[in-house]
Amino acid sequence: MTATAHESHSDAPHALAEIEEHAGELVELSDTLHVDSAQIADDESLDEDLRATAESVHLSTHDMKHIGEHILSHVETLEGLYSDSENNADEINSEIAAIESEIDELKEIVNSNADAVHTVESNTPASHQEYAESLHENFHEVGHIGTHLVKYTDELGGEDSHVSDHDSSNALMEIEEHAGELVELSDTLHVDSAQIADDESLDEDLRATAESVHLSTHDMKHIGEHILSHVETLEGLYSDSENNADEINSEIAAIESEIDELKEIVNSNADAVHTVESNTPASHQEYAESLHENFHEVGHIGTHLVKYTDELGASMTTEDSTTSVDAANEEQREQEPSATSNQAPGFGILMAVCGLLAVGYLKRQ
Repeated sequence: MTATAHESHSDAPHALAEIEEHAGELVELSDTLHVDSAQIADDESLDEDLRATAESVHLSTHDMKHIGEHILSHVETLEGLYSDSENNADEINSEIAAIESEIDELKEIVNSNADAVHTVESNTPASHQEYAESLHENFHEVGHIGTHLVKYTDELGGEDSHVSDHDSSNALMEIEEHAGELVELSDTLHVDSAQIADDESLDEDLRATAESVHLSTHDMKHIGEHILSHVETLEGLYSDSENNADEINSEIAAIESEIDELKEIVNSNADAVHTVESNTPASHQEYAESLHENFHEVGHIGTHLVKYTDELGASMTTEDSTTSVDAANEEQREQEPSATSNQAPGFGILMAVCGLLAVGYLKRQ
C-alpha cells in the first residue's frame, strides 16, 4: 500500500466513523451475550453438558469485548493521524493492519463458537429458552458486525483505483460461501422433510404438506449449484473485467435470476413449513423443528446473496460509468468547440456525460 492511497481516499473519515460505530456495537453486544450465556452456564438445575457449552460461549464474550475496545482505540489514534496523512502514512498503515488483525481474531471466535451457540439454543429447556434465543440472535448479529468492519476497514486501506476490483473479489467470495451453505442446507431439509413425508403412521395431510416441502429442496440445491457454477465462471472473467464486461454482466444477471427463483420457493413454502412444525406430533418434532430452523436459514442466505450480488453489479456499474465519462471527454476534445458567446462553458460535455450514464443505467436495469 502506498502513502498516496491514504492521501487521496476521501472516504477515510466516513469509513472511520462506521468502524467506530460498529466496534461500539460489538462492545455492547458482547455484554449482552455475556449475561445471556451466564444465565444458562451458572444454573445448576440445567444439564451439565449444556452448561459447559454455554460456559465456553460465555468465556468467548470477554475476547469479543476486548476486540471491540481495541478497535475503538485504533480508531481514536487514526483520527489524529489522518490530520496529516502524508507524513503519517506508515503509522496509518500500521493502525489499519492492527484493526485487520483484530477482525481476523473476531472471525475466528465467531466461527469456533457457532456450533456451540446452536447447540445451546436447541437443547435449552423452555424455562431458559428466552436467554438461549437472545444468545443465538445476538451472536449472529456479531457476525454481521464483523462483515461491516471488514467492509469499512477495506475502504480505509484500499486505493481508489482498486476499490471496485476488491469489492468484486470480496463479493464473489461471499456469494460462493453462501451458495455452498445453500447446497448443504438443502440436503438437510431434504432429509428432515422425508422423515415426516415418508412415515405412513402420520396424518395423511401432514405427510402431503411435508412432501411438497421435500420436493422443493431439489430446486433449492440446484439453485445453489448453479450459482456456484456462475461464480466459477466469473472468477475467470474478472481477470480482464474491461474486455469481459458484457459476459460479466450476463453472469451477474443469471445469478440474480437464480436468487429470484429461490425467493419464490421460500415464499411459496413458508406456510407449509410452519404447518408441518405446528401439526407434527412429539415423536417427529425433532425433524419438524430442524426443518423450520433451517428453512429460515435459507431465507437469511437469500438475503446475503442479494446483498453481495448487488455489490457485484455496483462494481461493474462503477467501471462502466468511469469508462463512459472518459470516452465522453475524449470525444468532446476531438470535436470543434462551438463558439456561442452566451453558452455556459462545459455544458455540452456535461450533457454528453449524463446521456451516456443514463444509457449505462438503463442497460444495467
